[in-house]
Amino acid sequence: MIAIFLDIDGVLNDHQCWPDTKCGRIRQENMAHLNTILGEVPEAQIVLSSAWRYCFPGTRSIETLLASHGCNCIGRVHGRTKFDPSKDLPAWTDREAWHRLGCIWRLKQITWYAAHHKLTRWVVLDDLPLNMSQLVQTDPDVGLTAGHAHEAIKILRGGR
Repeated sequence: MIAIFLDIDGVLNDHQCWPDTKCGRIRQENMAHLNTILGEVPEAQIVLSSAWRYCFPGTRSIETLLASHGCNCIGRVHGRTKFDPSKDLPAWTDREAWHRLGCIWRLKQITWYAAHHKLTRWVVLDDLPLNMSQLVQTDPDVGLTAGHAHEAIKILRGGR
């Protein structure tokens, strides 16, 4: 199986929230770049690695979320990574600790998923600096660009 591990905040949005909410806006231009990847690598499946997996835990709900924002993903959402550990957590105000732990947890979750599901190739679309060769790291203020899409397609096709 070929997979795209998808983060949402910093990839499909720019961390900006709608007024009076804590919800980020998925940007259509970023979604168009994800659709380019899906179109160029039609066998690729999506695995949600974003914290959004807590709000949309089922495959169908993830698919509905993405499709409602223009993603050509019907029948292409494979699942989501495991939830983060819930013990020995730092204070909510310790942003540096959360960032560091988030990188460690996400790396472990993606690595486990890839091994457990016997992935042949995968790419990780994320704004976190994960230490893995399959990472296409986005700028959290911009999100997914045409250049990132091209790089992801190259990885999914077996090159780098």
